[in-house]
Parts: sequence; C-alpha cells; structure tokens
Amino acid sequence: MKDVKWVAHIELLSPLHIGTGTSLLAGVDWIQRDAYVYVADQNALLEAVFDRAGKEGRSDAAVAQAIAGMTLNDLVRAGYLTKEDFATKDKEKSPLFRYRLRGTPAMNQISEQIKDVYGQPYLPGSSLKGALRTVLAVGGATVRKTDLSRRGRSRSWAAQPIEKEIFGRNPNYDLLRALQVSDSRPVSPEQLKLERANIYPTAGQRTQYGRQRGLDIDVETLRRGTTLQAPIKIEGYLFGSRAERELKFGEKKNWLLNLPQWGRTIAGQRIAAEIEFFQQRASGRVVLGSYSRLAQTWEGLDENEFLLQVGWGTGWLSKTFGKLLQADARDFERLLQDYRMTVERGRQPGDPFPRSRHLVRVGEHPAVPLGWMKVRLEGIEGWVREEPEEDLAGQDFEEDTGEQEPPTIQKASRPEDLQEGMLLEGTVRGVAKFGAFVDVGVGHDGLVHISELAEGHVGQVEDVVRRGQ
Repeated sequence: MKDVKWVAHIELLSPLHIGTGTSLLAGVDWIQRDAYVYVADQNALLEAVFDRAGKEGRSDAAVAQAIAGMTLNDLVRAGYLTKEDFATKDKEKSPLFRYRLRGTPAMNQISEQIKDVYGQPYLPGSSLKGALRTVLAVGGATVRKTDLSRRGRSRSWAAQPIEKEIFGRNPNYDLLRALQVSDSRPVSPEQLKLERANIYPTAGQRTQYGRQRGLDIDVETLRRGTTLQAPIKIEGYLFGSRAERELKFGEKKNWLLNLPQWGRTIAGQRIAAEIEFFQQRASGRVVLGSYSRLAQTWEGLDENEFLLQVGWGTGWLSKTFGKLLQADARDFERLLQDYRMTVERGRQPGDPFPRSRHLVRVGEHPAVPLGWMKVRLEGIEGWVREEPEEDLAGQDFEEDTGEQEPPTIQKASRPEDLQEGMLLEGTVRGVAKFGAFVDVGVGHDGLVHISELAEGHVGQVEDVVRRGQ
C-alpha cells in the first residue's frame, strides 16, 4: 500500500502559545519603547555597540569592560542605542532587533513562543499529533467501550494500561506509529503578539475595585487569525498485507478516517461544557462571548473540518479522556483522590473539576481561551474506508443498549442524590446552541447536549424543546 499524504490547514481561532521553556528577560532580551516590546538580536546589538564605542577611540577590552552588566536601557542612556534603532515602520525590521510585539508587559519576563533556527514561529508536529492522539483515544475508548477504571498505580503512567488496550501493546504496535505529523510551515514573526494570561477564577489580593486578580503571565502568542499548514503522512506499508498479519492496523484504519467526525463531536462537547461552566458563574460572562463565537464556527464546519484546543493553557480537559472519565462520578472522585489531583478543602462529589481556566485578557474585561484552532484535513477524502463488521463512523459515540424497560421516574433534591442511570423530570430553564439547560430540582441546572435531545439528527435545539417546558 502506498503512503497517504494529507495536509492539515489550520486557522487559529484564539491566541496560541507553544512555549520553549525559556523566559525573555527585561533589559537583557527585550526593551519597551512606546507601544511595543523590542526583542534584541544579541549578536547584531553587540556588534553595533562595539562599533559605536570604538569610534570614541576605546579599545575592544575597554568597551567590553564598559558595557559589562549594562541593560538595554543603560545602552540607551549611554547613547549606544538611539531613537533611530527603534524607528521601524510597519512590516520593516530593525537591524538590531529580531522582532517587536505590540503591548506592555506586566512582569519583567515574557514566556517565549517556539521558533525555528531563523526566528520564525511555527506549530510543532508533536503538539498537533498529541492533540490528534487525544481525539483518537477518546473516540477509540468510546467505540471499544474501554474500561477506564483499569488505571496504573503511578500517577505519571496512570493511563498506560488504557492506552495499550486502545492503541497497541507497545510502541511498535501503536496505531500512532502510522501517523507522521510534521511541523507546520513557519510564519512571519509579525504574526506574534504579546498577551497577558490570567487564571480564572482569579485569586490573590483584592484590588481597589474589589476584584480579585491572580498573577498575570506575559506570553508570546501566535495571534488569532494566523493560518498554518502541517503535512501529515500515513505510512502505507503498515497497512499492507505483510504488516497487517502482525500489527492488525487495518481494523483501525477507519479511526484515522473518523478524525474529523470524532474531533467535531469532542469539540462540541467541550464547548458546551465550557459554556455551562461559565454560565453558572457571575463573573463568567467575560468569556461567554468567545465561546459563543466558537459555537458558531463549530456549527458551520464542513465534513473534513473539526476544532482542536492545543498548547499551553488549554487545561486538563483538552489533554485527557475528560468527559468519559467524569461519566462515573464516584470513580472520578476516587481518581482525584488516588492521584492527588486536587487539594481543595471542602470539595464535594460532583463539584467542577478543574475549577480554574487559563485565559488571556483583552483590555480589562473581555477574556479569551487559549489554543483553539479550526483544522481542515486535505486529502482524507481520497483514502478508501474499510467496511468493518461494525461501522464505527456511524456510531457518533452512541452506545446500543438494546431493548430495556424504562426506569421509574425518580426525584432528587441535592446534587449528591444523583446517581448514574436515574430518570428525572425537569424544567427547561435556558436554551443554547449546543443543548438545553434543565432544572431537575438539585439547585444546579444540568445540560442536555443537542445530540441527546432526540433520536437521530437535531438541527436546532428549538426544534425539540423550548424554554419553560
């Protein structure tokens, strides 16, 4: 079988930060001038300083001694950096600075965005492949009805037994061996933007306005609207007859073809859950506009398009089995305790986890989640789908439970009264694009996702339920 080549066409729907682990330091790596942060080209800068100081008749040794320990601001005061060095028009590059970022940092350091050897930012293939692996893991676990309670003892390797069941018993048999995701093509540093990230809900000292603010973190990001292209290759020989006898990847070929469908389903569930999370918090309205825009984009996706959340600040839910782990409330609470994932005092079963989100602030009030992107897979339509005994593509994460007697309608007055499998009556209190918020009498509205409102496809929530029903 020949190799299959796809291209992932990516549009950033919110700022993306893939960090290097390095912080750019004020006065050493960057200097603030007017509305911009200028990031120095150290080699060019030192060469210019030595050249300008040498014109004063100093020796190299004397110049080196004079500038030792000087910050960039000191170089300005000494006249070794001039106004003209910073006077760059749009899309023109200063010879002494690698690039500039619009914004004013709150701290003395900036978390650096990953770049290639030429200083051009890009999306690493490893980051994209990790996000795709999460989609395949959730989808594979769903259609295989994987027991997620079969976890390892070590916190670092807790998911290893589950992943072996889903993907293969060792790296040689892992389905992701067949999926080769390359780094995206680099883009211009002009696509970089300085953003101020904050943790929601904010914690720390109260301001004079009565609000609480946590520690602001300044990060370089690829700005919203940036487009990227990442080549993807599927190793065809791994699906050939000789390898198939040992690897048995053929039965999972449809998993790769299901990436867009599964990606849409998971993103829809994630966005719906985030809308519910922020709707239940008085201060959450600052981010609801962002998720409303994501919801509109989600609704307009084509067959080979889906949404992903990638990179730093995207949170626990974007990198785990998420909703599947939380389906069994009691087992999920055991998971949190066994792996010491929460140290919250007074935590009750059913309380939201995680409680916080990383957001970037636009001005003082609006906030935007990090790392959301729209992905379109070009070339996937040319790969022939296998016809397995069970059509994985048609499941859409639904389980066939067979014919069962309907359970008796029950009542609950507290969240802790709720148990899996209960049938409850409630009143529709609100309608969103992704489903209906229903009051079942426990003090918190529950979300019924649009995919669970009726048998078959539901075009609009209002076609099935209305507020007040």
